[in-house]
Amino acid sequence: MAHDIASLESYGARTDWASLAATDPKLAACTATFQGETGVDWTRPEARAVVAEALLRHDFGITYHAAPGHLVPCVPNRVRYVAWAAKVAGDGATSALDVGCGASCIIALLAARCRGWRVVASDSDGKACAEAAALVAKNSDWNAGALVDVVRVCATAASQRPVSAALDAAGRAGVDVVVANPPWFESDDERRNACGGAPRRDGAAEATAAETVRDDGEVGFCSALIEDALRLQSRVTWHSALLGRKQSLRRVLALLRERGISRVATTTIDLGRTTRWAVAFSVAAGPAPRGDARVFAKKRDPARDVAVPADCSVPELRERLAARAVALNADATVSDVDADGALWRVRVVSRGARLDAVVSATGARGAYRLRAVPHGAADALARFCDGLPGDLARTNRRWRRKLAK
Repeated sequence: MAHDIASLESYGARTDWASLAATDPKLAACTATFQGETGVDWTRPEARAVVAEALLRHDFGITYHAAPGHLVPCVPNRVRYVAWAAKVAGDGATSALDVGCGASCIIALLAARCRGWRVVASDSDGKACAEAAALVAKNSDWNAGALVDVVRVCATAASQRPVSAALDAAGRAGVDVVVANPPWFESDDERRNACGGAPRRDGAAEATAAETVRDDGEVGFCSALIEDALRLQSRVTWHSALLGRKQSLRRVLALLRERGISRVATTTIDLGRTTRWAVAFSVAAGPAPRGDARVFAKKRDPARDVAVPADCSVPELRERLAARAVALNADATVSDVDADGALWRVRVVSRGARLDAVVSATGARGAYRLRAVPHGAADALARFCDGLPGDLARTNRRWRRKLAK
């Protein structure tokens, strides 16, 4: 059942929930009328799983049952991501690797069903692999087992060599395109802060730790992807990842520039109030990528100016900045250097990268201007500056929660 890429690119823009619910009693129980129109009642704890099952069955002929405690995918953004990856890879693409397929194996199943690709689906979680293999077996009516090969990889190898470890486990020399939806969060605390610490109504876990948390987050995953690509060279034509944060995309693009990789494509996937970003890159020689090739992070002055509305003394601001540097990298050292007319200047050194932060007054009460200049990895600058004003001023969500206790 090959689908036209153009139709997949716009998938989910509008869904006739009333017609779909009329053919699916489980979905009908999760719908309600809003301003005269039928829509999904997302307050029902089972709604996400029921919707995913209905869309995959009705629109793609894919049998899917949500595994308890595992991540339930948002079908429209996975469909659009697969469509974009297919456009970038080109008409000649016939094979793919889904890194971190999870229990749903959804990207691999969609790539096989919609594009007819042969797909290796890899994961380091044994339970997730078992669930994924069971889903593949349930789709025997369209011969999914001949197209999708689920393999388990060692967690350490998967973290450091995500692509080559999976290819070795599957006994494959290479693939045309790598697809992945890596974990966003770097810790359980970050995940809890992001969702406000609110549990689901039914008390069930929305996803496993392996599906949502990685020590260095989605940027760390992409960093490992880049280094693995440089080792593999032409064995893989395109590597790609679906990201949950725009700031992650900027940091990944900075990493690609640092490694001299110029065949890069990016896109934005907008669905209602939810936005995701995707990046693809190739270290193999070839033409420019097809499809949306917007790049959000252009090469510019490496320094970054940040306005900091901190209602505190200059010494206290310096201590807050030092604390942030250490919180981001435990091995960071912070030292004072010649202020040269500024209020103060500090140097942050961590993992071989150096960053100078210069703070001056703006003329407004309780406001400062911070200029950060990297010496080494540009990724250190993005990591340091993203969210800096709210952290120093103690106004971001993390500090509001901490101060409320």
